[in-house]
Amino acid sequence: MAGYTVVMDIERLAQAIHEERLANDMSLADLAKAAVTSQSYIWRLERGDSKRPGAAVLDRIAHALGFATVHDLLADHKPRVLKSSAVGTLEDVQAPGARTIPVYRWGFAGDPFDPDQAPIEDHLAHPPPGKESLLPPGTIGVLVRGDTMSGFGLHHGDTAWVVPRRLRHPQFERAVLAHVWRDGEKPSHVLKLYRQKVGEEHLFNVHVSKGISEFKYRRFQVVGVVVWVTAPGRAPEFQPKEQTAE
Repeated sequence: MAGYTVVMDIERLAQAIHEERLANDMSLADLAKAAVTSQSYIWRLERGDSKRPGAAVLDRIAHALGFATVHDLLADHKPRVLKSSAVGTLEDVQAPGARTIPVYRWGFAGDPFDPDQAPIEDHLAHPPPGKESLLPPGTIGVLVRGDTMSGFGLHHGDTAWVVPRRLRHPQFERAVLAHVWRDGEKPSHVLKLYRQKVGEEHLFNVHVSKGISEFKYRRFQVVGVVVWVTAPGRAPEFQPKEQTAE
């Protein structure tokens, strides 16, 4: 019957579609085109925002991922091993089907908060144990590269958890995810310290031994606030004491 909806474990469905899409090296646009649907629909499905999805479109999505039907997708899909955390593998502390968060590499292009421009994730990860309520739907992870923010508790190999929010009190300093670009250069995303200086907005590096230096980019836009950091093999140093945002 055309147009009927399907009731199932939405979180499990979201994880299955997301992981199979990555396994097939497909972008949101690739899967949407193959399944004859919109990128925003796939986006909502992967984040568990579509509570009663249509069976026909789910079957098309499953077929595009290499399965006959959505029920075959759910029956055959095996949750992939995710990245390790500071307390062992995340599967040791999270049940299969638990919410997963996309994690991107430092310097990624695109817009992870816009389904029409979202890049392909590096991997999926569960929220840090005990921090689930701190990371609402829409949160992303960013892999820290280098030590330009080591003086603020973000070290090479850490995962910074970023919430897409605007700053409420810009006079306070915050670790942020910023979209940066120069004329003639491809835009990218970096983690930096945000401050206002003489009424103007600036980004800074905070190196543990070299101190603070301005990160000079002609243009930038803050797109998210770092609210937590996962530090593999050690206790995190990051303190989110001034990270309150809207």
